[in-house]
Amino acid sequence: MFANRINTGLLFTCILLFYLGFTQNHTFSVIGVPFVIALAALFVMSPQVNWWYYNRNPPPLDVKLRNFISQYSTFYQELSLEGKQRFRDRVALFMMAHEYMPMAVKTVPEDIKGIVAANAVHLTFGLPDYLMEKFEKIVIYPTPFPSPQFPRQLHASESYKEDGVVILAASHLVKGYTEPELYYNISLHEWIRVFLQLNPSKPLPSLPENIWQALEKISRFPKPNLEAFIGLPQADPLPVAICYYLMFPKQFQEVLPEVHTAISDLLNLNPLIADQPIVYINESMR
Repeated sequence: MFANRINTGLLFTCILLFYLGFTQNHTFSVIGVPFVIALAALFVMSPQVNWWYYNRNPPPLDVKLRNFISQYSTFYQELSLEGKQRFRDRVALFMMAHEYMPMAVKTVPEDIKGIVAANAVHLTFGLPDYLMEKFEKIVIYPTPFPSPQFPRQLHASESYKEDGVVILAASHLVKGYTEPELYYNISLHEWIRVFLQLNPSKPLPSLPENIWQALEKISRFPKPNLEAFIGLPQADPLPVAICYYLMFPKQFQEVLPEVHTAISDLLNLNPLIADQPIVYINESMR
């Protein structure tokens, strides 16, 4: 980490100055006092210092993860070179900013971390705020799980605003990302739910009465199949609609053109303009 490198230099300087002060001249010890104060301050502020640095100098995304995203994300594949770099930078920073917590397994694999981050970045690609900052903990189970809220139902995704946590089943997570024509993207779905919770004042699309029939026409996923895959009933069609807008933009525009326009306004993103999907760009979004 960037702050650790500075701390190492400061610590070496402090040791040297106090050694010289002890062996040669007391003045060196006096000079060392400000370095001790700086070392202590930087130690306390190291998370903020690291984020300041890496936000301006994003770390390169691991080559294996970069290739994985490039293989499976149609959205990423069609971006311009500048857009691809923006996407990779945001994925790397998102992974740094969040805590991944394994449940019933020892560690969370890097590709699982990358899928979770890539879905959040896909959703917020057109917006300045992409970190979902109040949801910093991501719990990964290997398979569907029960929870205090749904103790009798094994389900694949859930989020708790009170605890700032998103919970996902890795088995369903991978299927939804690598085979979107066959399986629902539960990670994207859950980030959409989080996004809507974090942005209650944003104007939301008006959905037609036949929305579930329209969504089935777009995706070929009947609602009962969708609910069976997630493991929970889905009363609110909006997260599903936004998910299909991002997963199947052409079909969505053909079936629900007015809703397509409204979601484009909500996300500042039109995936039909493949290489430059951001509708309006300003400096705060770079």
